[in-house]
Amino acid sequence: MQNWFRTLIPSWRLFENTGEIALLYFRSGENENSLSLWQERKSKLKKKNVFIRLFFNPTATIEHANQNLLYHFLYEIEKSQKDFEQLKTYQLIQNLIEEENPKPWYQFQIRSFNQKNNQQEILVTSALHQASSK
Repeated sequence: MQNWFRTLIPSWRLFENTGEIALLYFRSGENENSLSLWQERKSKLKKKNVFIRLFFNPTATIEHANQNLLYHFLYEIEKSQKDFEQLKTYQLIQNLIEEENPKPWYQFQIRSFNQKNNQQEILVTSALHQASSK
């Protein structure tokens, strides 16, 4: 009976196990020789709390999907025997960067950020890409 009551009390352990998160960085330029410094792709989430966002929040949904895309890509690299540039998730990340980047040349990196020791590790660096004409 005591175990049954324990199930009614929430456990907040999911907040204790902070580990590594995937971050998307990119750099861009007018030509392949004038690329900017690496910069983190910033979230488009607004910090202002509005009650309606509790039920309808398309921006948060898209940001969550983009973050899951990074994790899915890293999982596919681990499991796939193919060149990672041939993976659909790689092409989706390319489209994401290209959509948000006004410059014709770009490159991206996926880094692992360890929240415990505040360190980053580069996991994947893409080839240099030229944006398709829009």
